[in-house]
Amino acid sequence: MKRLFYTSALAALLTVAVPAYASLGITATQGDLLVGFKTAASTQNLVIDLGSVSTYWTTGTELNLGNFSAALDTYYGGTSGSWATTTGTNVLNWGVADTAGANPFNGEPAKTAWVSKAWGTTAGTLGVKNSTAYSGVLDSILGTGASNIGKAYTGANSGSMTQVTGHPNAGTIAVTDANSWNAAATTGSVAFGISNLTQAGSVFYNQASRTNLGGMASVVDLYALEGGGSPGPAGKFFGTLALFTGDYTDSFGTYHAGDLVFTPIPEPSTFGMILGAAALGFVMIRRRRQALA
Repeated sequence: MKRLFYTSALAALLTVAVPAYASLGITATQGDLLVGFKTAASTQNLVIDLGSVSTYWTTGTELNLGNFSAALDTYYGGTSGSWATTTGTNVLNWGVADTAGANPFNGEPAKTAWVSKAWGTTAGTLGVKNSTAYSGVLDSILGTGASNIGKAYTGANSGSMTQVTGHPNAGTIAVTDANSWNAAATTGSVAFGISNLTQAGSVFYNQASRTNLGGMASVVDLYALEGGGSPGPAGKFFGTLALFTGDYTDSFGTYHAGDLVFTPIPEPSTFGMILGAAALGFVMIRRRRQALA
């Protein structure tokens, strides 16, 4: 699997597309993956527009989407000054939301939502599902979700959103704003008002436990929930999104605290190598135990 640093291309695209938002607001349209951040103590939501979901749906390449450590420290550092180590009410919550809105998008029906779900176990492999897929959702409920997620797009493009220095695709907005990530996500009794998504750890933003990949990352699985059903099919898994909290190296590359990395489902040959490496490690551990016995 190839590794691609996607930041400069994405930044250039977003800067050229909407020059009117050079200082306030970011470019965000329905069909774009939005990543939202919050804590119980902070007065600001950080929102990052990752661009069209179609990029992630079709790519066979791992994408390093940029390093956001400085911005995260500024807004969520707490008393320690570091978002990666802070505790209590300053512990970071984050997740992904996207909606097709009223029109079909990326080959999916209208009202389709693209959502995140926290890993079910602390150990896993990037690009490999580590959670139970969402069950199908009624079209009417996805319609409610689309309306609420739409508020986050409105807020991102508004004068209430202040662009983050060095990141034209990222901005902050007051949690009290009617179109903030907070306001959109907490509409109704559960995330974005989509009542079927009530399984533990499955709402759109997830507690950043910092326990995944040996304590070096917080990782979520990404799913597409199709609209038009009564209910629709179970969520389609299409990759993982990892927010690294420390230095980490695997077969795909080296990551640092603050890196946001999308990993698609591995190609069959790559997946075979992953399984082979895991099997070899198991054999070596077993032989060592036998030698010590």
